[in-house]
This record gives sequence, structure tokens and C-alpha cells, in this order.
Amino acid sequence: TAAPPDTVRRSFRTPTALATKMPARSTQPSIEDIFSMAQESCAKHKKCAAALRKLQSSMPFEEFAADFFSCVACVLPVFKRERAVERIVEFVVAYTTQGAEGEAVDEALMESVCARLLKLSAAKDKAVRFRVIQLVGQMMNALAEEAEVSDELFESIEEAAVERCKDKVPVVRAWALRALFRLQDPADADDRITKALLRAMAHDASKEVRMAAVSTVAPSKHAIRAILERTRDTEPEVSAPPSTAAPTTRARPRARLAHTQTTACAPHRRCASTRSASSSRRRR
Repeated sequence: TAAPPDTVRRSFRTPTALATKMPARSTQPSIEDIFSMAQESCAKHKKCAAALRKLQSSMPFEEFAADFFSCVACVLPVFKRERAVERIVEFVVAYTTQGAEGEAVDEALMESVCARLLKLSAAKDKAVRFRVIQLVGQMMNALAEEAEVSDELFESIEEAAVERCKDKVPVVRAWALRALFRLQDPADADDRITKALLRAMAHDASKEVRMAAVSTVAPSKHAIRAILERTRDTEPEVSAPPSTAAPTTRARPRARLAHTQTTACAPHRRCASTRSASSSRRRR
């Protein structure tokens, strides 16, 4: 008999652990030990993050990044929304996008994890495609307002997410739309991301995907008509009345992810973060 979702536990193995047949005993937990603890309860995440940062400071970056991603890869083949796996997703997102108290985010680790994930964005396994776009999207949306990403990573995420918007699996399409949340440019009538969101909102057969599109697209003069049309959607969850409040855009330095605050367009919408003009992709 299959174990209930909350009792499923993943076994984490890293290249470093596999290469050593008899690892020396140490009071310091390994990366796989920390991930094993993190899947048990969200209440342990703060303690796990502190232990992981201590371990990271004692290892070469490339070795730590490889072992860290090996643990992340253990949950990629899991399509079911198991609680243990969702806790790992939450832990990974928080660790890669939030620095320790008084410290900056480790952008190198975040970009390394994203780059490794994006290489698997077109995998044959639907579970891997789902988890990859879920992780990348949540990491992008969790970054602070002043966060910067490299031009290469920005474009790689955009290409992968737009491609996954055409995935045959509805949940993958829905998460791909959410991953585009901070990459859209509502000021540009020809923005390919806004067009992808509006197309999914109007024509996708899955209500989950239409809901994701409605909750992700930034209100603008180019999108407001399409947003209002969703109030006549056949599904009540999609047809919730959107707000008509115009977005308030803050000017952002070049290369930083811009932050646009609006009121909600759908029941589960949070404040929208969008990119600034396309020229703001470049790192200062």
C-alpha cells in the first residue's frame, strides 16, 4: 500500500557522498542530511538553512553547487504534489533567493541552480518539466525588488517559459505562465510575454491555465479588455471580477528586475512584479 503523501520521504545522494564509500564521521551534517531534515517540516527550514550556509562556507563553490543540485534533482521526477516534496521546493526557493540576516543573496548559487534546471526544461518526463518550471518560476518571483540577474539567465528563462506555455500538460503550462510574472513588460504593446499570457487567458482549454494567466498578467491599456472579458468565462474560478486599477510603475536601475505594484486581478493574485523596459536587462 502506498504511503500517504505526508509520510513519503526522499533519499538524497550527492556526488561527494557517492564517491566516498566510508565517509568520516562528523558532527556537521552533510547536504543530504540537511535536505532530509528539510522535507520533514517547514518549521525546520530556518535551522536547515543556517546549517547549509555553514557547510557552504567550508566547501569550494563548484563542489557545493553540484551537491546542492544533486539533492534538488531527487525531487524532479515526482509529479504528485507530495507534501515532503513541496517542502523541499519551498526550502530550495528560500535558500537561493534569501540571504542570511544582514547578508546579500548568493546570486551565483541562484543562477547556477537555475541554469542547471533550465537544461532539463524540455525533458520527456512531464514531472521533470513541471518541477523545473515550478522551481525556476518561484525562484524568480521570490527575488527581492532590487535583485539583478545576468542577461543570459534572463533570456534563458524567458525562452524556456514561453516554450513551456505550449506544453501538452496543463499544470506545466500554468506554472510556465506564473514563471513569466516578473518578465513581462506591460508598457510594450508588442511584448511577446504579455501576448502569450493574453493568448492563454482567452484560448486555453484548461481552466487552471486560464486562471494562472488572469492572475499573472499585469493590468495595462493593452490587456485590460482581455482581462475584463474573462468575467464572462464559463468557469466561476476564472470569471472572478478583476480590478481595473492601473499599475503604478517605479523606475528601476538597468539590469534589475522591476517591481510594479497593483491591486489583485483575481482572487489569488499578489502584487505584480514586472520587468522594466527591455534595455533594463543589462547588468550594470
